Formats: sequence, C-alpha cells, structure tokens
Amino acid sequence: MVITRLLENKTINFKSLFNLLEDMVFVIKVEANEIYRCIEVNEAYLKGTGLQKEQLLSKSVDDIVSPEDSYKIKERYRASIHSKNSLTYEESMTLNGVYKTFETTILPVFDENTHCSFIIGIARDISKRKYYQEEQNRTKEKFQKVIHHQQGLIFSVEKVDHDYFYTLFDGQLIKQFYQLPSQVVGKRPQDIMETEKANVIIDHYNHCWYRQEKVVFEETDQNNLILLTVINPVIEQGKTTSIIGSTIDITEKRKTEEALVKTEKLSLLGELSAGIGHEIRNPLTTIKGFIKMMKEDRMHIKPEFLDVISSEVESIDRIAGELMMLAKPQALQTNTFNIVNLLQDVLFLMESQAFTQGVTLEITTISPDIYINGDQNQVKQVFFNLIKNSIESMEVNTKGKVQIICDHTHSEVVIKVIDEGCGITSEKIKSIGEPFYTTKTKGNGLGLMITQRIIRNHNGSLHCESEVGKGTTFTISFPIIE
Repeated sequence: MVITRLLENKTINFKSLFNLLEDMVFVIKVEANEIYRCIEVNEAYLKGTGLQKEQLLSKSVDDIVSPEDSYKIKERYRASIHSKNSLTYEESMTLNGVYKTFETTILPVFDENTHCSFIIGIARDISKRKYYQEEQNRTKEKFQKVIHHQQGLIFSVEKVDHDYFYTLFDGQLIKQFYQLPSQVVGKRPQDIMETEKANVIIDHYNHCWYRQEKVVFEETDQNNLILLTVINPVIEQGKTTSIIGSTIDITEKRKTEEALVKTEKLSLLGELSAGIGHEIRNPLTTIKGFIKMMKEDRMHIKPEFLDVISSEVESIDRIAGELMMLAKPQALQTNTFNIVNLLQDVLFLMESQAFTQGVTLEITTISPDIYINGDQNQVKQVFFNLIKNSIESMEVNTKGKVQIICDHTHSEVVIKVIDEGCGITSEKIKSIGEPFYTTKTKGNGLGLMITQRIIRNHNGSLHCESEVGKGTTFTISFPIIE
C-alpha cells in the first residue's frame, strides 16, 4: 500500500489506525504537470464528504470538485509544497450537491531527491459550527442594531484591578454626550466625565459589584436632562464578572409628574377649602346662635351657654392646629429608638381615657428590643391617633379590648392595632385618610391623614382591614435596624 511505503520505518501501525480515526484522512499523489490524484481515504472521509470510494480513488482533484474549487485547492497544495511546511486552512466546497465547510491541514511528503511525491491531509467537517457561528454573528449584528437604535443607552462594565472600563456603550442617548460609542468603549468613568460625577458613578458600580445586587439611581446631566439608570451584576460561579446597565431620559416624565402634582395640589386645595368651610361653619353657627340668645335675654345668660361656646371655640382651634400641621409639617428629628418602649409609653398615657371608656389595653411583643430610625415624637403621634380612634370606636362600658401586637421580620417591624369596635365597611375603607372624611360623630379625618403622612415620611406602610360589627385592624410597618 502507498501509505505503508510512506510511513515505513515508523513504529506506529498506520494501517490499523487509519480507519479508526474520527478525522477525515486523505492521501494525494503529486504527478507531473501539477496533477493531484487521490489515492487513499479513510472511512471518516467517505462519511464526511458523502462520496463513495469509486468517486475518489485514482481521481484527480479536477474530477472530484468544480473547476472553481479545484483552482483554490491546487493553490494551497502549491503553497504547502513551496514552503515545505504544513498548511492549515478553511475551505468550502460543494460535494454531491451539498455545500460543506472543512478545516483542513495538509503536509507535503518529499523523497530523497527533495521532490514532493505525496500530500497527506487531515480534514474535519465544521459546517455546523460555521453555520452557528454565522448565525451568532448575524444575531450579534441585529442585537447591535437594536441597541444602537433604542432610545436610551445600554452599557456594560468590566473591572480590571481597581478600575472600571466600559466594554459596551451604545444607544440613541449617546448623541447627547458623545458622537460615537468608540469614544467611550475601553475608557473609565473618570476618563469621560467630571471627577465629582465619576466618583458618584463609581460608588454605584462598587455597590453593585461587591454586594451583587441591582442598583437604581437618578442623575441630572450638564444639559439638565434627568436620567434614570439601572445596573445589574453578571454573576458567574458566585463571582461578579461584569455589570450591565441601561439609562433612559425621564425628563418629560418628571415634568408630567410635576404638572400632575400641581394639579392634585390645586384639587386638594379646593377640597380642603370646602372642608374647612364646612368644619368651621358648624361650630360658628352654634356660637352665633347662643350669642344671639344671650343678646336677646342678657339677664338670663346660663353658664352652660358659655360652656357650649367654649367647646365650639376649642373645636375651631383644634381644626386650625391640625391644618397648620398639614400645611407646615415639622422637619424630621431622626434618631434610633426602641419602638417597643415607645408603644408602652403610649399605652401608659392612653390608659386613663381607655379606663373612662371601659376599654382594656393589651400589648404583645415578640422581642423586648426592636429598633427603628425616625422622629420619635412623630411616630408616637401615629400610635396616639390610631389607639385613640380604636378606643372611640367602641361604645362606653362595652368592656371592649384594644390589642397591640408587635412583631418583626429581618427587614421590618410590623405593628397591629386591633379593636373590637363597630367596624368599617369596605367602601368607607377606601376613603380613609382623605381630608375631612371620618366615620366618627365628632371628627374631621385630619388625624388619620396626618398619620398616613408621618408613616410615609418614615418609609413605612399603613393597611386597614375591618369587618362591620366585629372590629378593625390597622397594620403599620417600618424599616428595622438590625
């Protein structure tokens, strides 16, 4: 056999291995006038090309492939022979009507007279790999076009030593700052923006990178655009390998929100004006009536007349005070405090009113020490208002009970104020917290409105559940300090 002669004096039994190789192996005899004739192939070659042995053996390259493919193959054979070295390349050709791509390595074999007698080749069908690579490239191009034409900005960041470098930076928003993405890719934040702003951005990147959590932040650029940025860590095997982020222009959205807030304020002002007029007119009508009676009969002014007038003046004063609190809320004087102690203080102060009403106050706490951060006086006002409402929701001497249950999770403290009062309908619950809306015979709804504002300013939440005839539960939560 030719291959035996080619590899004589070798210890490897080529013949036994030849047909066991998974790679496609072929042997070309080099003849005069640059005729390259196939004289041997293995089973893998037949399988990979889809050709039969009779279509290959003793056939020249010109007989096997098209003239165009033959020309390219011969050029490579000549180059390998001329360099007297192996040559590796990719080649695509049509075999039996099927277009295929191969990764091929050829090695020229020379005789004693330095004449190239044979070429041994090893090939591998990479058609599928090539197809998927091309598909991947096409998808990548589409993705890049999508990124480039999206209205915001998409970017990725990688960390080298102690610096962050942009590896992707594209989108229509880039035109607000730079002309081309290439002006940003490969650079650090401090290379493309002012030091102060870059330091803020780097702090956000550090938070995202080391804590491995999503970060959302807003910034105002030099053109007074309000930009919203969201960044997320890319985590592989527990380690952050990069950061991907997106930025959108929310300037118009903020302007719309501000316009809506102004509209809502005007609407609220109208509601407040109507409510104030109604709430103040009632006691003023009573005062006016008693003054008229006393003027008509000055000799018989009764002390209870003055008591009623005094009571109505106090009502007007209380309404004015609550309105002042809404109009000019005090700045938060924040500190860390034990909310369990605060609740116990409030219960102690409310004990006399509860006793007079025939109501029992109870408190249940899971832990004696639960700390939050906030304005202690304002938080105390929240529970004064809620417990006072619970007491007043029950008829005198009904031997009702108000329970305060204090629990916590790893992130928040949850406090329930539960009464056994008359309850509230589902329709009325929707209106709780609106100015001058109240379910009590004596009340104006401002207390619960103030309560909601205080809770909201402390990043907390308020939820109400009620059943008519059975009672009401208010659930309040605040962020906890571990």
